[in-house]
Amino acid sequence: MRHAKARPAGRWTSPPPIHEVDPFVGELCHGYSSHGQAVHLRHIPPKCGSGNKPLDKRGAQLTLQSLLGEAPADATHSPSHPSSTSSYPQVKERSETAAGVSHALVFDLETQRSAEDVGGWEHRHRMGLAVGVVYDLDCAEFRVYTERQVDALISELVHARLIIGFNLLRFDYDVLRHYADVDWNALPTLDILECIHRRLGFRLKLDHLAQETLGEGKSADGLQSLAWFKAGDIDRVIEYCKQDVLLTKRLYDFGRQHGYLLYRDIQGRAVRLPVNFDENLYARQPS
Repeated sequence: MRHAKARPAGRWTSPPPIHEVDPFVGELCHGYSSHGQAVHLRHIPPKCGSGNKPLDKRGAQLTLQSLLGEAPADATHSPSHPSSTSSYPQVKERSETAAGVSHALVFDLETQRSAEDVGGWEHRHRMGLAVGVVYDLDCAEFRVYTERQVDALISELVHARLIIGFNLLRFDYDVLRHYADVDWNALPTLDILECIHRRLGFRLKLDHLAQETLGEGKSADGLQSLAWFKAGDIDRVIEYCKQDVLLTKRLYDFGRQHGYLLYRDIQGRAVRLPVNFDENLYARQPS
């Protein structure tokens, strides 16, 4: 994920005071809710607590044939996915969501190529999907997608009730534009970085916000993820992407519970930034 450069932070010999950002005039930022589907894709909502491993095209065909009684007796498809580490939220066992229910997702992706590889950031649609990870807030579980499964990823995003992320509107969605003609700006999106930029007039890194607000930082960076991908170490790319998704989720949870995030200004002072992460401001409304 691409992030803007954080402002330099100072050091203190004693705990500094927390400064307040000026009160809001109106809302912090506007939602990107969509009253209707942005594209017409057939979508079956994921079932909570049942694995939810995305199928590739062949796997989907075999599943459909099996349901229709047409699949060969020895036809099987069991894609493997790396297991999450113990630091991840525990998966809650739930049987099945009601048909037609859309989910709230935290989303991030990693790319195959860097800005330098494609001739600059303006060509980020050429960077290619290495891994996409969603964390389903309704099921409390991860789902992982590679480029081979990009259609399933896009379908899940298009039909989500809410998509939460960090720099989705200026990076992640632009990478996915290469794969589908979707009105990405119409999706019900809570982009934490966009909220911050609209309020402050500048951007902050995910790592900076996580360090100041949560006391924890990123496990690596985008360049390291690219190196892992080019070396064929896709498992490490997946784990790194999961960590970024978790940091984003924890920032969202903190902001929703406390109504603010923390950052340090150019003078090194801790500043409290009010936020309003009420799902109703951003989520797709029932038709």
